[in-house]
Amino acid sequence: MTLTHFTCVDHGAVGIRESGLVRPVWQPFLHVSLSWWTDDPTAAMSDLGLTRNYVRCHRMGAAFAAVDDTGLVRWTDWCRENKPRWAVRQMLESHCRPGTWWVANVPISVVEVVQ
Repeated sequence: MTLTHFTCVDHGAVGIRESGLVRPVWQPFLHVSLSWWTDDPTAAMSDLGLTRNYVRCHRMGAAFAAVDDTGLVRWTDWCRENKPRWAVRQMLESHCRPGTWWVANVPISVVEVVQ
């Protein structure tokens, strides 16, 4: 299985290309740094929660595949372990497909996927 991280071309992709890493980013509602991934690279933006409701960037403009999935865990498993507030889960998961989500709290080595 290939796990994919999407980001915008103008911001996130630049640093990832330079370092070859997707690094966790502070998630204010979860009070932790995570990077977000999917096991469905063909998913719609709305399935992944990557809408433009709050951020104007095209958040699926660039795609990166994990070289190794060590350090990545299913979102649902992470939630069982870390117990985020229910209201936060509802906000993040509403109208999405969280069963396809993965997260990491460590840097992940990647290669760029040509879309």
